[in-house]
Amino acid sequence: MKYKIMNQYYTHQKYLIEVLNSLDYTKKVKILEFGSGEGSSSIFNEYAKKENVEIQCFEHDSSWMNEMESKYSLKNYTFNQVDWENFDYTDLKKHKYELIFVDQGDWDARINTIDELRNNSKYIILHDYCYYNGFRGYSIPESDKEWALSIDKNSFFYEKYSNDFELISEHSLFPPTLIMKNKNL
Repeated sequence: MKYKIMNQYYTHQKYLIEVLNSLDYTKKVKILEFGSGEGSSSIFNEYAKKENVEIQCFEHDSSWMNEMESKYSLKNYTFNQVDWENFDYTDLKKHKYELIFVDQGDWDARINTIDELRNNSKYIILHDYCYYNGFRGYSIPESDKEWALSIDKNSFFYEKYSNDFELISEHSLFPPTLIMKNKNL
């Protein structure tokens, strides 16, 4: 699939496609999507047309989920309505995944998803990671760029995840995307 950004905030698309293109589709490919949206669901719909692909999407907003499901659902790309506060990861932890895409609307749920499934996926892609470095906005002034985009030793992500993941910050486009490549799988 070629990369063509649909919207200025869908900055994760390029990196999502790069990871999806790197997967081996001659074997079963299991993918999870946390938070549906035009930027990710449109891409997952295309890859779900391949053989051996199974994608599950989890979304909390029922009307939004219904809209995304009506556009993108396939027999092997399913949508599930959830409540992030009470979401149970037990069944998902029984499986290994090639990719987990994290972009759900609840910021705390994003980190909880990563923490719960950190040992279950080769790749985790997190959209808008600068939020966890304390940045809340739509563009970064040059004076704040270094700390907002940091994944160095003093950053939230480095301290929490660098032992288990290679952390790749993709911030040539804003909002930034964090690719977490599992060192143990």
